[in-house]
Amino acid sequence: MTMAELTSSWTKDSPASIAEARGGNVLLATGLHRAQRWHALESATEDVGLNAPETSCTGTKTDNSGTNIQGSYKAYVRFLDDEDIPSSFSPVASIEMTDASYESITYADIPVGTEGRVTHRELWRNTDGQTVTFYLDHEMTGNIKTSHISTNTDVQLQAKTAMRFKTVKGYPNANRFGVPPTNMSVVEFYCGRSFWSVPAEYSEGTVSISTGGTTATGTSTNWSGNMVGSQFWTPIGEANIASVSSATEIVLSTSLAGASPNYKIVPDASEWDTTYFSEDGEPESVHVNNAITTYPDGDRMTGLMPVYGYLFLLKSAHIYRMNTCSDPRSDTNVELVAERGCLNHRCWVRAEGQAFLMDRQGMYLFSGSTTQSISGPIQDYMRDTINWSASKWFHVTHDKRRELIMFFVALDSDTRPQHVLTFDYRNQRWALESHGTNLSCSCEMLLDEAPRVAAGTGDETTAQLLDQGTTDNGSAIAYTLKLGTFKYPEQERSQNRRVAIRYTPLSTAETLHLRLYKNMSATAEAFTAHNDESGVSGVADSADIAFDLTKVEGYLDFRFDGMFEGGTPANRMLDIEITGSTKQAVTLHEIEIDGVQQ
Repeated sequence: MTMAELTSSWTKDSPASIAEARGGNVLLATGLHRAQRWHALESATEDVGLNAPETSCTGTKTDNSGTNIQGSYKAYVRFLDDEDIPSSFSPVASIEMTDASYESITYADIPVGTEGRVTHRELWRNTDGQTVTFYLDHEMTGNIKTSHISTNTDVQLQAKTAMRFKTVKGYPNANRFGVPPTNMSVVEFYCGRSFWSVPAEYSEGTVSISTGGTTATGTSTNWSGNMVGSQFWTPIGEANIASVSSATEIVLSTSLAGASPNYKIVPDASEWDTTYFSEDGEPESVHVNNAITTYPDGDRMTGLMPVYGYLFLLKSAHIYRMNTCSDPRSDTNVELVAERGCLNHRCWVRAEGQAFLMDRQGMYLFSGSTTQSISGPIQDYMRDTINWSASKWFHVTHDKRRELIMFFVALDSDTRPQHVLTFDYRNQRWALESHGTNLSCSCEMLLDEAPRVAAGTGDETTAQLLDQGTTDNGSAIAYTLKLGTFKYPEQERSQNRRVAIRYTPLSTAETLHLRLYKNMSATAEAFTAHNDESGVSGVADSADIAFDLTKVEGYLDFRFDGMFEGGTPANRMLDIEITGSTKQAVTLHEIEIDGVQQ
């Protein structure tokens, strides 16, 4: 599948958070740029929210026979888009109309929107003697005209659309349409509102600072104006970012001359425990005071998870439960419910009424108040193999068709996930998939009305179905199945032992290899030459027992009789491994193991 590039201005150094908004719009955030919105019918994204006009209009009295507008007035301008999503009000314009003559109001210097989303504007004015309620004096079609003459008296104005400047409880109303915070990397929806959290960090590339200077020059960096006000950390000290000149040049508030090439850009510490929320039913309207703060426990926010009727605030090693009835500003309760966490916002998934998460301790189930570890059998990977420094790219997806929870991780020196630790939640079993290419994102999708899993690949322009096809671009796919350790029965002398496989016969030549490991050995047991003409064969002194999968019976077995010995050394444990390399689908229905403890 080919993917379209929705925005070319974003850095690809951090994964995006994605959430579905009203009307089919999708919101995207990285915390390094202004959040974007996208509709499936559009070929590109656009900025989330509308910035309010930066300047006010002016208003002057004009003689106009037949009109009698008298009083002291406040006037505002606001922008709107083609969906009638508005901005907050502009700065105020004061207009004095105290003459006893017949007069009208001439509005001039009406701000023109600089954002492409602006399609029309509105003029709002109060009536004389009060500033509680404002009325729509005039709607201006287009984004060009800068003047207008109003003849609406107070009586006529009161018959038009009205809006309180503040709510009855004193909250912002006309100015509630703030742009969502640009430094937050996670967006999620809960109870009709968008929630924004997890301030972004940036540390890509290297930096140099001249002696005595405040200019930081970057190599392989992609700095943006969104970083102004953030902190610039180096091993020798820190400074605030005063301005961003380009993607490779930053001006600092104080000199950090002599700093090493390593650096990190982080938001103000007060933001680490903060989550912002939008107005009800207005996901692009986030006032700066619409904020929830968790307990400052020294941990940092990593994600948001709406499950079980609550919004859970995820940190790296803690989970808080947020509950609100109608207005998060007045009726929110936040409490600690678990001392497990989540690596990032993409490392949790819902499946059949349960939440599966991954943190530095491993994978676990979360019920809403309790946790249950599920990664015990693969703790060696947690401890020795996973490259945690690449964890911001890890992600989790539910494969409904195969009934798997898929944990995409980077192993060893990989910097992006190329492997998937899959958890079969029906049978409580783990497996490892190797894909040989970067898989930086994944999602569940419907294809021909069936659930499938797709993942974005290393070239960043294509996606692939993970369970589709039988080759990797024409090359055979190698596979390995390890069945774990089995014990020999202790109360027997001689024992018939065998491994039998039931499979779907193939029409094209295909061989599967069986290997047996005894007593936890890292080396497979070698056998004598073997060929029983039934489809099972082996070369002398080789550890591979070959199974011919073209045999039409669909059943093959290999016997390796032996005895349990009471003394030491003796054979007491058996590990079984099945391997192969194929360009066609190999289907195993059952594996039977005789002569071991059940």
